[in-house]
Amino acid sequence: GQLGTWIGNQRQAFCRLKEGKASPLTDDRRKKLESIGFVFLCPPRNAPSWDQRFQELVDFKKINGHTNVPTKTGQLGTWIGNQRQAFCRLKEGKASPLTDDRRKKLESIGFVFLCPPRNAPSWDQRFQE
Repeated sequence: GQLGTWIGNQRQAFCRLKEGKASPLTDDRRKKLESIGFVFLCPPRNAPSWDQRFQELVDFKKINGHTNVPTKTGQLGTWIGNQRQAFCRLKEGKASPLTDDRRKKLESIGFVFLCPPRNAPSWDQRFQE
């Protein structure tokens, strides 16, 4: 659900920090999360490429007739959630790893981008959950 997505976002932000990249995870937020035992995980360097995941999605569509991979079902589902999140960042005018070419590739196979409503909970609200 939405809390799981938020947790994934915190981990992704932490990994960006570890790589020396810009990240919304402030030192204060990291410390708050660590104070409750939050575990930060970063994917291994040999994680599948974007094109490999895209091919998995193409294969999923061949078998299932759609691209609506449940976001709670494994790594492809997580990747799907990340693509939607990246699209929403683009729509909001924020930096995003989703290039125009990647967006077009996803749209070419019928991928549906969904963005949460504007009144989505804040960082502090999710932390309280």
